[in-house]
Amino acid sequence: MLGLLAGRRYHEISMETLAERAGVSRTTIYRRWPSKAAVVAAAVSSLYLDRVEVPDTGSLADDLATLLGESYRLMADGDGRVLERLVRESGQDPELVDVVRSILYARRRLYATMLNRAMARGELPPEVDQELLLDLLLGPLWFRLLVSGAPITPEAAPSVVELVLEGALTRDTERPDRSAHNR
Repeated sequence: MLGLLAGRRYHEISMETLAERAGVSRTTIYRRWPSKAAVVAAAVSSLYLDRVEVPDTGSLADDLATLLGESYRLMADGDGRVLERLVRESGQDPELVDVVRSILYARRRLYATMLNRAMARGELPPEVDQELLLDLLLGPLWFRLLVSGAPITPEAAPSVVELVLEGALTRDTERPDRSAHNR
């Protein structure tokens, strides 16, 4: 399936094509998956979720840099580019929106596991906005893939993590009083 997605747009792939490629009948595919979107979700999940182990080194920065670096490696070449393509196509194909959303949400949960461990260790304050932190960590990847086209290298992951965590760990009392600028 990933090979088909790498070479064709989502709407160009039919259940007949899937069955032919797998050497089975359409009914065999429908017994396991209710729709083409479900087949795609299973295939892409196997690439982005099933092969991933959540690091647990005892250091949030190291764990995040490892998983983010692995994400960069995956998205930089080969089958990993399939998700980028699906994200782009989901803008024109409502059937793909839920598939993409569920895959990205599941991937974010891997990162959230690491954030929760860090909170339990006292390495991250519990009041940190986890969703915003994840947006900031993952934003550079998606910006480069979808907007700028700048290269994505696993070596950039530690710098991204360092900058994001530095901002997250800075206490409000240590920041300059911005209220004076807003008057």
